[in-house]
Amino acid sequence: MKGLSQKRWIVWSLEQVWSALLWHGILRFMEEAWWWWRPNQPLAPLLVPEIVKSYMQAYYPPGSHKQVPVLEKLQKIGRENGVEELYMLEGEEAMNMEPQLKCVKALFSPLTGIIDSHGYMLALQASAEDSGVTFALKTTAVGGRLTKNGIDVVLQNTHSLWEEDSSTKGASERIVLSSRTVVNCAGLLAQAFVKGLNGFPSKFIPKNYLAKGSYFSFAEAAKSAFSHLVYPVPEEGGLGVHLTLDLASRVKFGPDEWLSAENIETNILTQFDYTVNQNRAQCFYAAIRTYYPSLPDNCLAPDYAGIRPKLSGPGEKPADFMIQGEDCHGVSGLVNLFGIESPGLTASLAIANFVHNKISKR
Repeated sequence: MKGLSQKRWIVWSLEQVWSALLWHGILRFMEEAWWWWRPNQPLAPLLVPEIVKSYMQAYYPPGSHKQVPVLEKLQKIGRENGVEELYMLEGEEAMNMEPQLKCVKALFSPLTGIIDSHGYMLALQASAEDSGVTFALKTTAVGGRLTKNGIDVVLQNTHSLWEEDSSTKGASERIVLSSRTVVNCAGLLAQAFVKGLNGFPSKFIPKNYLAKGSYFSFAEAAKSAFSHLVYPVPEEGGLGVHLTLDLASRVKFGPDEWLSAENIETNILTQFDYTVNQNRAQCFYAAIRTYYPSLPDNCLAPDYAGIRPKLSGPGEKPADFMIQGEDCHGVSGLVNLFGIESPGLTASLAIANFVHNKISKR
């Protein structure tokens, strides 16, 4: 990763987005690399498009010899999903590459990179606007209804929505957009949106579980002791507390995992808690030291937290992305994207192409 350019760029076509990311060599795929977790899933190819396959690099160090079969299974699943360059290393080989690492074996993927997610989204925005797309920022879809001609979506200024008296509902400030095609990609609120879409059959709305992951970083700026991303053997519901690097080579550790035990009934006014609890640091030290035993005491500080939507709860088999079209729910022109958790960002263009193909077949 050293020596890669960190300059921002403007991209003017979707094709150029990929070429720009390739040119800068900073495509991050492995942070939540689920090619290993979703064997034989119909949407698995979305997670390993050709452009992504050539940029993966990570360790999966086991804590004991009992976990070696898990690594072998991950390698097998990865290759079944089209990821050929996954190599099993003996512990000594891996620790020669990363002297601070402790492991008995490691699964090495030599071609991973990282991505500036904010820069990537700005590039997509520039490309879309150049093609005539209009973005309505600070606007909330508060509901809608199905009509014989398409779908009516009710929109309201988000600021007024939060400030208005509950008795008025700000009806005078709402506008209605009518369209033949609507793609519901509201993330954590995808279920909430479609629940407010009058006429949509509720039996096609899946449960929504929320997983919150917190990250910690070094309390003071410090040179990284690692040059590769490091992942422990994955645990139920997530990847465990792994070591990742940003474009400035800063180390971040995370996420820990909190998974809602029950279906979360969200609505358009749901507020999500993104604070990081300092007290969780002690759990991080123990988890990190299974592969980085020389981690200093009192070196971690809260960094950030993220929340992702899941379609499976604790103890359940991990669920694949759910992309619903008319062939599923029977509503012409509506495509729902449910449970688009990691790696939804890095698979976003592949997902968009998948959705486009569904729409174009109408």
